[in-house]
Amino acid sequence: MPLTLERGALDADVINDAGRIDLQILARTLDLTVPELAAIVHSSARTVNKNPDAKSLQPAAQKLVHFMNDLTSALGERRFAIYWLNTPQRELKDETPLMWLRKGRLDDVAGYVDAFIRMQPD
Repeated sequence: MPLTLERGALDADVINDAGRIDLQILARTLDLTVPELAAIVHSSARTVNKNPDAKSLQPAAQKLVHFMNDLTSALGERRFAIYWLNTPQRELKDETPLMWLRKGRLDDVAGYVDAFIRMQPD
């Protein structure tokens, strides 16, 4: 049974015909390498390369896609969301959200994105 997500800016590009997120495509979409994205979703590059839409990878991939969809919507374009990922944030001890993701802090970054979006004017 395919996994379902709210429809967002990244979905058409990263969700395959089986309804799953393809992590190889997601890596390219976010300007990341497969090893970088594999670390973010707590996997190995080998696993992502061998089975890029594995069921075991979907929960973390969904979380990442969900907050990137939200960021893209809040900031207007995907490129701005990717730029934001690479911009140091005072609240993250002057590190970038991507640095935190690389440290395995996906849940922390997801929470920070949620708080960031709630602070944006309508």
